[in-house]
Amino acid sequence: MDELKGRGAKTWRKSMILPEHQDAINAWYASQEDVNKPILTSDRVAEINQAIQLLHYKQSLVKISYYHERRIVDVSGRIYQVDSLQQHIVLSKDTFEKVCISLRSITDIIEV
Repeated sequence: MDELKGRGAKTWRKSMILPEHQDAINAWYASQEDVNKPILTSDRVAEINQAIQLLHYKQSLVKISYYHERRIVDVSGRIYQVDSLQQHIVLSKDTFEKVCISLRSITDIIEV
């Protein structure tokens, strides 16, 4: 009996919530981190495209921020391939892993 007294409400918190309610609470907490896709001006899109071409030519290490599944994701590596027809780039990470990113989802690119 002394064990329960020492922990108070913590003992009963999880056991008093239905699993369906717990799933709804977890989904609500996860949705609080959602962001809307940023709207880029045509000038900013042109700057990003120019930076992609220059950094691909220089084979510099870059950090790309892009919109994916209601989040802004940052990834670093070297631009391996630019496919204008398919509208995507392939980034080669330091672990030799390749990441395919849609040109339309890129929100920022900087040289590291």
